[in-house]
Formats: sequence, structure tokens, C-alpha cells
Amino acid sequence: ANESYFELLNQIKIKNNFTKIVKIIPGGKERQDSVFNGLTCKNFDKDDLVVVHDAARPLLSNSLLENAIQKAEKFDSIVVAIKARDTLIESSDLEEKIVLNYFDRSKIYYAQTPQIFRYRILHESFLRAKETNFLGTDESMLVKKANFDVKIVEGEFQNFKITTQSDLQTFEKMLK
Repeated sequence: ANESYFELLNQIKIKNNFTKIVKIIPGGKERQDSVFNGLTCKNFDKDDLVVVHDAARPLLSNSLLENAIQKAEKFDSIVVAIKARDTLIESSDLEEKIVLNYFDRSKIYYAQTPQIFRYRILHESFLRAKETNFLGTDESMLVKKANFDVKIVEGEFQNFKITTQSDLQTFEKMLK
């Protein structure tokens, strides 16, 4: 979290008796930095499960979370993801936008969160990424890059990420 919000977040935590929030910690410049700060803020057991979830995905269902945790207990590393519905195209660059390639969408998924890993796997993956200056877009990418297997758990389309004004409007309509 942004440190300027710490006092407000602590007040909300106390007012609402949020007992599962152990500690509020500062974020980093990149997502990878923020998650690493979380990994190093407390002493985890090596086999603890670490659940990483975007605050920008507020519609995570209990059933999806429970299913993901059950799978992570068995497979050690999971990413929640949804199957691609549309044709996926690779372009030459952002200006010309010439089609370079098409992908078989039957093998393509869109990663979501939560992403859940054994602490030992996630921590080692972050350390390797730091050593090689690798910046991933999510934790499953770091774990895969460190040569660990990551199992896909089928996600839900309602677990979308709110990143645009249109996403926010869709979210607001769903709340009504």
C-alpha cells in the first residue's frame, strides 16, 4: 500500500475488525517489488501457502478461492486463469500494427489472481529474478522462469481486473 494511506487503512482494519490483515506494508515501484516486500515482512514456514491477489479484482468468489487453495495444497504452485475466447494476434509494433502471427486459442489462457505458491518456491523464484534482473508481469511468470511447474486452475470471467473507466462502470453495474 502507499504509505500515505497507512493510517486510514489501519483505522478501517480496526473499525471493521479485519483479523486476517496481519500487517500493512509499503508497496514498491513494480508489482514484483510490492510482492517481495510482502514475502520478507514476516517469517514464513517453507511450506506455507502464499496467496497473491490483486485488489483490482474485487469480485473473487469464495468458491474460486477455496478451489485454488485446495489445488495449491496438492500442486504447490497454481495460477488462476480463464481460457481465451477470442482469436489472439501478435503485431509488429504498436504504431504499424501489422499482423505477425496467430496463436491457437485452445492452448491460451488469460492469467488472473489469486496465484498461490509454497513460500519456498515463490521466495526462491523472486531471488532468482533479482539475480538476473528479470521483471515479470506476475508471480506465475517468475515461478515458471525459475523452472518450477505451475498448474492452471480454471478462473471465472466475473473475476476481471478493474483497470479502465469502462471496467469500473461494469463493476458498478454488477453491484446494483
